[in-house]
Amino acid sequence: MPVADTCGPTPPSRCSASSGIPRTIRCFWINLTEKLRREGPETRLLVEEEHRLVDSLDEFLNEVWQSTSGTDLAAALGSDDVELQDIAIDDCWGLARRDPRFLVLVRRSMFGMRPEAMDRAIFVLNSCSLNMDNLYDTKWMSMSNRRYVRETFTWTVDEAIALLDRTQDEDGFERASFSACIYWLLVGPSPQGDHFVTLVEAATLRAAATGRMHAAAWGLVLRVYWAGSDGASVLDRLLGEEPALASTKMTAEVKRHLDKHGHLSL
Repeated sequence: MPVADTCGPTPPSRCSASSGIPRTIRCFWINLTEKLRREGPETRLLVEEEHRLVDSLDEFLNEVWQSTSGTDLAAALGSDDVELQDIAIDDCWGLARRDPRFLVLVRRSMFGMRPEAMDRAIFVLNSCSLNMDNLYDTKWMSMSNRRYVRETFTWTVDEAIALLDRTQDEDGFERASFSACIYWLLVGPSPQGDHFVTLVEAATLRAAATGRMHAAAWGLVLRVYWAGSDGASVLDRLLGEEPALASTKMTAEVKRHLDKHGHLSL
């Protein structure tokens, strides 16, 4: 990654960046990532005089862009190394400030990631969701860029199952929790209409039919919650369509809550 450093005296044609002793207030940059990849950790890092930051800002920004948006970034997202995937996701988050397509790349590739990296992708993509707990700092990312990413939050049934599978039992869908990020990703581009209700119901039934009971249980919670005062009838209908749902502890909890309150709260 290109970084800024200082070196001197006034200034020579090349100066060492490894001395740690700044000898001028002038600011220079060097692409440490590229240098270390090419020559290894024992290389001597030298800063070129022409890489003065004030004089070559466009070149510096271009180096940043190229070092994080080329084949290395794509390879990291597609690797089996969760650490590399996490780093690539964060790189995409930063780059999406300028070009939201980088977060769209994360959205398109997230279901092939390691589970821990997928959690990171969920957290990062949530920054573009309609989550009411989000702090929308337009200095970090414009609302138009966030909206561009959010428009891709339309999920297949299998993708919805994969998202529900990452729900954390200890938090459920409580506000400000990690699983609340999943909730708002499922809601998608707009809270209007019933597209997300239909999606989660289909995901719940398919998950139960295929033995993915963790996803099925949390899908059931959402579907009954969205039904409001009709929660009991919706629960009975779902149990009739997929009897396997009755086997989860969550279903028993949902029934008890409905019997006591007449609706389900998250």
